[in-house]
Amino acid sequence: MPKPKDAQQRPCSNEIRRFMLRYFHERNKNATSARGKKGSAVKISDVKKELKAAHGLTQQEVQSNLTYLLS
Repeated sequence: MPKPKDAQQRPCSNEIRRFMLRYFHERNKNATSARGKKGSAVKISDVKKELKAAHGLTQQEVQSNLTYLLS
């Protein structure tokens, strides 16, 4: 059965992890403190929201790959 033409190909896990590591690296590099408005600390919900906006990642993709990176 052929795939629909409008179906977007999802990034593989390695690409998602690269997006995430780049995101955390940039956040840490630009941080002025550990916590606070310009801090390096971030809520998981904010990570999911920002990666969805930047790369179109789903919450499940972010959560599962974050768990992988942490382990």
